Amino acid sequence: MKTEKNYWPLGLAVFGVALVAGLASMVGVAMQYPVEFDGAKMAPYRYVDANYNKIIESEKKFDEKYIVQTSHFTLLKNTPTSLELNVSDKSGKDVDANITAIVTRPDTSKHDITINEFNKASISYLSKPFSVGLEGRWKVMYRVEVGGLQKFVDLETFVNKSK
Repeated sequence: MKTEKNYWPLGLAVFGVALVAGLASMVGVAMQYPVEFDGAKMAPYRYVDANYNKIIESEKKFDEKYIVQTSHFTLLKNTPTSLELNVSDKSGKDVDANITAIVTRPDTSKHDITINEFNKASISYLSKPFSVGLEGRWKVMYRVEVGGLQKFVDLETFVNKSK
């Protein structure tokens, strides 16, 4: 009499080992890149979590009084460029704004460029020239403060080789 082999126990064992290996790798990645290093709103995660409603309320009040316009810019590898931002009140008059910008990679903060100095000309704010040394995705994050109110603006761009 011929008996048929049952492969179900072997299949379940292989699936169980793959599941445990996948979970272990997920925990390992989560420990290497915790959410605290997100950098959203240019503040530590715990601060943003504790004050999120205040931050959003401040942004809404900012939007009621002021206008922020970003200009189109192109980032090229190892080529100096400047950031330009227009900040005015709703009537178009210039305001005294405190601007901080961070140019960063979305996946790491090793190559961050922090820009605190902007030259003001009417409603236009122009940063000092800077250059990025790596190709790929980059994120430009602005924090604009006027009269105790603040606004956050995030832009993504792609850096190509310089021509």
